[in-house]
Amino acid sequence: GRAGLAAALTCVVCLRWIKARRGPARQDEYISNDEYSTMPTDASFHATTRRISADLAGLRANVPDTLKAFGDLGAAALQPGVLDAKTKELVALALGVAAHCDPCIAYHAKALVKLGATRQEVAETLAVNVYMGGGPSAMYAGNAIEAFEEFAKLAAG
Repeated sequence: GRAGLAAALTCVVCLRWIKARRGPARQDEYISNDEYSTMPTDASFHATTRRISADLAGLRANVPDTLKAFGDLGAAALQPGVLDAKTKELVALALGVAAHCDPCIAYHAKALVKLGATRQEVAETLAVNVYMGGGPSAMYAGNAIEAFEEFAKLAAG
C-alpha cells in the first residue's frame, strides 16, 4: 500500500536527508543553506515518515499511474506466502540498512512494530547486515534499532 510506496520512494531523498540530519562529513558534501532549509530538522523517525509521506503527495499528483503501479508492486511483494509479512518486512529493513536509507529504515521499522516484531528479531536481522556490510551497516543498524524502539514506544502509548 501507501506505506510500501512511500518507503521505496524515500531513497530518492535519502542522501540529502542524511546530510541534513548528521551534517556534511566531507568538504564535497556541503550543500547550500537553501537546501538545508528544505530538510527536516528533527531527529524523530516518526516525524520523518510523516514528512516524507506529505512530500510524496506532490509527486503522486503529477505521476499517479506510476506511483499506483509502484504501490501495487510493493503490495504484491509484501503479500504473505511461504514467507510471512513480518519476515518480508525484516528483509525490507535489512535492505534499507544496506542502502543507508534512514527514511526507508523508519518506514520498515514502523511496519515491523505493527506486525508484532520483537526487538530481538530486529537485532538478529541487523546482525546479518553488520556481517555482510561491515562498519557502514553497523552505523545504520543503530539507526534501525533507534527507529524500532521509537515506534514501539509510540505504539505502547
